[in-house]
Amino acid sequence: MITMTILASLALSQANAGGITSLAAGPVGSIASGGWDSQGRIWTSAGTARRAFSGGAYQVTGLAYSRDGSRIALTYGDGRLFVYESQTSVLLWSKSTGTSFASGVGFLPNGNIVTSGYDNLLKQWNGRTGALIRTYRGLPSDAYGMAVSRDGRMVAGTGPNGFAVWDTATGRLIHRSAVQGMTGNDIRFSPDGKEVYIQMLAGGVRWYAARTGAPLGEISYDAWSMDLSPSGRHLAIGARNGEVILFQLGKGEVMRRKVSEKTVDAVAFSLDGSSIWAGDSDGTLVRLAFEGLTEAVRIGP
Repeated sequence: MITMTILASLALSQANAGGITSLAAGPVGSIASGGWDSQGRIWTSAGTARRAFSGGAYQVTGLAYSRDGSRIALTYGDGRLFVYESQTSVLLWSKSTGTSFASGVGFLPNGNIVTSGYDNLLKQWNGRTGALIRTYRGLPSDAYGMAVSRDGRMVAGTGPNGFAVWDTATGRLIHRSAVQGMTGNDIRFSPDGKEVYIQMLAGGVRWYAARTGAPLGEISYDAWSMDLSPSGRHLAIGARNGEVILFQLGKGEVMRRKVSEKTVDAVAFSLDGSSIWAGDSDGTLVRLAFEGLTEAVRIGP
């Protein structure tokens, strides 16, 4: 039996003024948030602010920890990419990604960085120097979201009219699904890389075989954000009506909880799967703590 309690002391009002746009789980239960205030912040599991990152003049559109937890990368609504030391907030480097709007970011296991943007492209950058290494082409339209597989062998992007999956090392297009009228937003690989989960701007989550595009399942709900748990057994949805809904894949809904009167714009599992962080369009950050849900798989720092 899974029970869920909201730890009221961890409801952080105005964690990011104007609204939270992105969340990324970090070490020891911490969470990084980014928002419309152009700020990135790291919070402890107890809700204490540890670090702040600033540099871009526009909203934070994506953020990610390196696999060893030593660096954090942020993309901005003006197309820029910033990379910081996570423990000191020291800026290591920044650059334009070559698009008017960079929509997401992720680290590869080797420390390189992949970004997505409104130029129909994903791009891989050298994590230490920022040099462009590879461009991933084939999306039918702008990239609204991107994902890196756990083993780093594949990257995926989604947006209006479909999604695409590439071989990371070569840039070879593994599969492209051009689906008219389908607009994907958040996208995640399953832990084994066999599936991609896509949150649709029209609502709901669909998942597909990564290499063939075969449809495998769907959850119909008014979803505005989503995350997949470290084990791949659970899916969290942030809804327009302020709810967070937890699903056990293959079995259905576990429970739901109203956390806001606003849209839940971002959700993220902790690295051990025992908590879900949710950020709303008013800038409030909430942690949902679970009993009986801690997962054996831990990814990241």
